[in-house]
Amino acid sequence: MKHLSIFLRSVVCLVFCWLTLSPLAAQQSPATDKNITSKVETELTWQMNVPADDIDVQTNEGIVMLEGRVDNLLAKERAANVAGAIRNVRGVVNEISVMPPYVPNDKLVADITQALLVDPATDSYEILVKANMGDVTLSGTVESWTEKNLSEYVAKSVRGVKSIKNDIDVRSVADRPDNEIKMDIEQAISNDIRLYPRTVNVNVRNGYVTLSGTVGSWNDLLLARNHSWVAGVANVDSKLLTIDAWADNSNLRNKRFVMRTDKEIRSAVNDALLYDPRVLSFKPDISVDEGVVTLSGTVSSLSAKRAAGSDAQNVVGVVLVKNNLKVRPANVPADSTLRTRVDDALHRSAEVDHLAVNVAARNGKIYLNGLVDNYFELYRAEAIAANVKGVKEVVNNIGVTYSKDYGFYYPNGIFDHYYPSPFTRPGSYYSYPLSDAQIKENIEDELWWSPFVNESDVTVTVLGKVATLTGSIDSWRERNAAIENAYEGGAYSVIDKMFIDYGTN
Repeated sequence: MKHLSIFLRSVVCLVFCWLTLSPLAAQQSPATDKNITSKVETELTWQMNVPADDIDVQTNEGIVMLEGRVDNLLAKERAANVAGAIRNVRGVVNEISVMPPYVPNDKLVADITQALLVDPATDSYEILVKANMGDVTLSGTVESWTEKNLSEYVAKSVRGVKSIKNDIDVRSVADRPDNEIKMDIEQAISNDIRLYPRTVNVNVRNGYVTLSGTVGSWNDLLLARNHSWVAGVANVDSKLLTIDAWADNSNLRNKRFVMRTDKEIRSAVNDALLYDPRVLSFKPDISVDEGVVTLSGTVSSLSAKRAAGSDAQNVVGVVLVKNNLKVRPANVPADSTLRTRVDDALHRSAEVDHLAVNVAARNGKIYLNGLVDNYFELYRAEAIAANVKGVKEVVNNIGVTYSKDYGFYYPNGIFDHYYPSPFTRPGSYYSYPLSDAQIKENIEDELWWSPFVNESDVTVTVLGKVATLTGSIDSWRERNAAIENAYEGGAYSVIDKMFIDYGTN
């Protein structure tokens, strides 16, 4: 009996340890501040453009504090976006210092001015740039808040920028009735697949917008704010908009993703394109057949084509986007001129200025060649080339040093595009070989922490380090996030057998 008692106590101890330490157990426990901090630190190690070792993370009652240093503003913002994409994070205080390489004031002004001129959307804006030891001030007048924000994003991307003060004025339009502004905001939120409009309340008084209610993540709060800046809005106050994980539960999601008619989808896609300054002036032709959106017509830039496809993909009810837009710039520069434009854009970039990328141009087509360390650098170089005025197509022949490890690269920010593409897994991420059972537990843990995935929708099996994901999910966004989680859990490859179910009316 004594031996049996010792045996039973040992079993209890082993079970307790397993429940305490295993990733699967973490799914069942509350998301404590300590666990949130650990998860944010883990996610930062996946960001090839963010120096995770230089960033300190603390959490207090769900509010994440970030401190440390980076060498560019986009890295600082991406660190905050990563933290804000963790379940149960209620806010992010970003105290990261930006310490860029020194660029003389005159050169920095010239570089930002040139960046605005070669961008197909901002080239027509009349923006005045001033710089003082990396602190940049933008002034001038534009037509909309999105144009103001796009100008700031272009400036942030330039090497040497430490901070941005955006004093650009938005040209006032005729006074709009509050109820008209309210309808526009509610429609924009309702059209975005990433938000749940039934939990967001919009109030407008004399052009001042107040948002209240609940959203599921800090990033969702930022999206709701962005959608609120429609024509006629003087200010947006989101202090009453709270963050709680219940806003992402399965009941809300099932009510959210209902099938829309093709006519409704076409109208929603049209609205999404009208709000994007990169696409606004081109008015692409939109057709919809059983949720499949086809974009056709012509645009004058590759960035406009890519932006239109990305905007359409984020609309509720869209099953697939066929982007048949033709890129026809008003003026295609000589090959030597276009090559110089792209080469200069890469060298003034705050993120990829150090890369040894060779650029060639022929009849509006850009060829990129060279070798980089990871897939973030590869696709960021391509995105920069695509955003240069006069470029019709980019052929990306850049190689990656460590191409055997794959995952997903998700750019963050309202003017970045989504590309389902691989990146290099950090070599120190796993310090020991993983069994299939450990990979499965890791993936389930990743799914639980993601605000983009309802973990009960996805079933995980792992055999020979290959993860198979099955289940009924409600959007392409949830599918891609689940696949990313599977790679982060240690899977060598992922078989996607998930089915997107948009529901029925």
